[in-house]
Amino acid sequence: LYIDHENARYLADRLEELPGFKVYRDRLQINMVFVTIDEKINFPSNFSELLLNKGIKVGGYRGKELRFVTHNDISKNDIDYLINCLKEILN
Repeated sequence: LYIDHENARYLADRLEELPGFKVYRDRLQINMVFVTIDEKINFPSNFSELLLNKGIKVGGYRGKELRFVTHNDISKNDIDYLINCLKEILN
């Protein structure tokens, strides 16, 4: 459980590096990270599908609010992979 929480904080930190991503630190729970994406960001309508094609499942997709969840099978390398995929999709 400690690693899940640590990875959630790491994920929040990495997501904040992306332009237009706002992490809700006050909603940062044990293993969940909630974010909204600025309206100015080119956000594809098939965003979830694009991530799924890269082996990433994202939940809680409502408008431009996303929920990311870490668990014991998620490593920091996996989080870095997610960030790289997000950069690719949103550019």
